[in-house]
Amino acid sequence: MSSSPFLESVRTELRTRRYSIKTEKVYLYWIKSFIIFNEKKHPKDMSNHDIERFLNHLAVNRLVSGATQNQALCAIIFLYRYN
Repeated sequence: MSSSPFLESVRTELRTRRYSIKTEKVYLYWIKSFIIFNEKKHPKDMSNHDIERFLNHLAVNRLVSGATQNQALCAIIFLYRYN
């Protein structure tokens, strides 16, 4: 993925909690997409509104399924819960 220290800290947390490699890759993808969508703001500087905008963007503009949208939400929840 990226050599971003922030994403590496997320990766370390995922591995510490023994998430599968597939889950790690998917979660890092969605977290990176979330950050890029929000103009590369740090997650600590974002609010619930930013999360809602991202999830709405996935549903309306990218036409992802409900399951995919839920997967992105789970990645964001992990991000805020453990980092």
